[in-house]
Amino acid sequence: MSVKSWFDGLNLWIKIVLIIALIVFYPIGTIFLIVYLISWAINSSKSKSVIEKLQDYVEQKDKLKEAKSRLILHKDEKILYSQFSDFFEERAVRNYVRSGHSFRIMKGWWYHMGSGQAESHGELRKIDSGILYITSKRFIFSGTFKNYNYNNNKLVSVEPFSDVIRIAVDGRQKTLTFTSDNPILLGASMQILQESPTLEKEAREYVENELKRKIAEKIKIIEGDLSFNVETYEDMAQIFKLLSDCIKLDIDDYTNILNKTPTEAISFKSKVDSLTKILDAYDKELKKIKVKLGDSVKKNELQAEFDKAVDKKYGEHAVTDSMQDLTKAMNSLGIGQMTVTVKENKKK
Repeated sequence: MSVKSWFDGLNLWIKIVLIIALIVFYPIGTIFLIVYLISWAINSSKSKSVIEKLQDYVEQKDKLKEAKSRLILHKDEKILYSQFSDFFEERAVRNYVRSGHSFRIMKGWWYHMGSGQAESHGELRKIDSGILYITSKRFIFSGTFKNYNYNNNKLVSVEPFSDVIRIAVDGRQKTLTFTSDNPILLGASMQILQESPTLEKEAREYVENELKRKIAEKIKIIEGDLSFNVETYEDMAQIFKLLSDCIKLDIDDYTNILNKTPTEAISFKSKVDSLTKILDAYDKELKKIKVKLGDSVKKNELQAEFDKAVDKKYGEHAVTDSMQDLTKAMNSLGIGQMTVTVKENKKK
């Protein structure tokens, strides 16, 4: 728990007594104030950072959606998968290997004795960046400098790795290597492209687990201390709304391949939506109370008036209870426990 979270959670009179004591003991009070301000700045920047990360993900997906709309498809052709990707190709690299020994003639000058030879080896080099598409009929890469377009009967093999996928094409000596955030999903899309309309049981399990991993990545972004009070409800509502949007985008990516989304993923998103709805209602209620009480209202008075209003409408611990439901739903995904400390300030 941070100094700010601890201090904000104290009773008003305890705060007053503590502040007086800190003023009397001047050096300690100064140190406490500095630590409190640093803690406040860290919490504030963290909320912004979380929002920015989630927004970036949504914006990237929006850009991808716009690019997909410009792709000219053949009759009865549909897009199974698309992603931003870097294209790599193996290039021969020659190094000069020297044998023998050297001795110094003067500062900065050396004499080399012996012989050397050139050795060659393959190395992956980034060639281009663009968008990778898997449709029901073709494999397409639309890059800044290079474009590839192969029908499904030209594909020889597909090898998904942890962060890239290698594709061998008939008539092409070098394999095509592309970066991928979802290599298993990409590989499954390629399998369907090879006229395998349904996934084998083991392949389906891999794809479902990768979807759960993608959801876990979004949860990781919000991990830490989540403080719910009159100063943070607006940010919290935005964070969980964006989290819901990100999870929906992930589910949509996998729906084309799985046909049926895992119930655990659907259940988790519904819990996120429930919490988002509560936080959004809290934020709207808070704005009404601020208008009613005016700008000069003290924080403790605002919190007390707010608690009275929302407790009557939604229950005393609506946010905490909703977070507990969310944590249970997340645990059912089998991706570990979410490390989140929930603090819902209540002033009675």
